[in-house]
Amino acid sequence: MQGNTTGEKKMKIKRDTITVRNLLEDKKDKLKLKLVGGKEGLHNEIKTNSLFCPGLLLTGFKKHFEKNAIQILGKQTIAFLNQLTKEEKKKSLSLLLNYSVPCLIVSDNLKIPHLLIKSCDEKKIPILITKTKKCEIVHEIIDYIESKTSAYIYVHGTLVDVYGVGILFTGKSGIGKSETALDLVARGHRLVADDLVKVTKRKPEILMGVGKEPLDLFRSHLEIRGIGVIDISKIFGVRAIRLHKRVEVEVHLIKWGLKKNIDRTGLEIRTKTILGVRIPYKIIPLVPGKNISVLSETVALEHLLKLYAYDTPRIFNKKLLELMKKKGKEYAQLDKDNE
Repeated sequence: MQGNTTGEKKMKIKRDTITVRNLLEDKKDKLKLKLVGGKEGLHNEIKTNSLFCPGLLLTGFKKHFEKNAIQILGKQTIAFLNQLTKEEKKKSLSLLLNYSVPCLIVSDNLKIPHLLIKSCDEKKIPILITKTKKCEIVHEIIDYIESKTSAYIYVHGTLVDVYGVGILFTGKSGIGKSETALDLVARGHRLVADDLVKVTKRKPEILMGVGKEPLDLFRSHLEIRGIGVIDISKIFGVRAIRLHKRVEVEVHLIKWGLKKNIDRTGLEIRTKTILGVRIPYKIIPLVPGKNISVLSETVALEHLLKLYAYDTPRIFNKKLLELMKKKGKEYAQLDKDNE
């Protein structure tokens, strides 16, 4: 059967912006960053997660230069600058700093030429120094910028880690999303976020879900109608919560009778598109007494089976067709009928 894809709802896709000041504050301890010049340019925006080594540019080769990227100066680049005369150095640095790059980072705790610091102050381009090696800086900063500037949306729902599978429960207010999460936590699973889930797209084709900010206040709380706000971590312990989780399946809860074409065989592949990423989409109708927690666990386990290339509905359908074909051949042997 053909798959059914549920289109992405009209949700406002957002992207955060980061500045050199954000980078310095967030990675100061991790990368041992220290500001040595260009303080007035800390507000410069970082527009790409690319990092660039401007060695060739300093020699005069301008082709393919990435002016919006953070510039990393390593041993070879600093050694090149140090062997230049003052006038050559000034000319070489102008090739770089006239582009108004966001900032410069000097790795390996190298001694920075005084003229470079002075030029950065004049151009209002921050220059940072670190003891960290060049290759480590590149990987760390790329991951940091990507996580900070990735596209994200807010989804009204509840995200729970069920057997290692991130299930996003959605549905109308009061349908029972929080109650389902509470029951799953009581059964040993882990709450990620309730009420409002921030879903961020990570490369390649990965959706990550976290709770609403500030995380320290909201991440372990549930609002249960008739009871009020409860703290999951205080009742069930820290094992009952986690900070973030990959969103792998969406389970949409509806009242029984609102939708007639509910899938009963599992042969119809229904998906949901979020931020351009398709994930499995299940619709579960609710009636009094229906054990949604067991059904949710089954959804998670079936998803894990499919990751191991075992698709139960299709395998069952194949065996059923083979059985029908075999029985059909038996009934078709009319020449052996002696009556």
